[in-house]
Amino acid sequence: SSCVVFFEYRSLAQVDRDALTERFRVEAERLETEMVRRNPAASVSFEQQAGAPGLETAPGEDIVGLAAACGAIATDEKVTYGTEAGLFSSAGIPTVVCGPGDIAQAHAPDEFIELDQIAACERFIDQLMIQLSTS
Repeated sequence: SSCVVFFEYRSLAQVDRDALTERFRVEAERLETEMVRRNPAASVSFEQQAGAPGLETAPGEDIVGLAAACGAIATDEKVTYGTEAGLFSSAGIPTVVCGPGDIAQAHAPDEFIELDQIAACERFIDQLMIQLSTS
């Protein structure tokens, strides 16, 4: 028989993800050694299927000011959901996470966005186009 365990973790940008993943890998190897003592046919494999770095954008970065000038609400709050923002930032692209709605209503049954939030998003995009075309 076999058992498959899938897990994920999300970390802040300052966490050494490689070191943390290595801790999981070492524990899997320890479990395998223990299991093989009881049953030589036992084995454990550990495979990372995906990964994305966390995002750490300093409040004083130009991109934060640009987003605020376009109508976004700037905050130091960290989000608990995954985005590609850390990938862009790691590639040298100034990045912020913003969007309409509340994450509490997203990716859930009966998810929704209030119409006034969609209108605010449209205003943000309009302002962003103006800012970018006059820069």
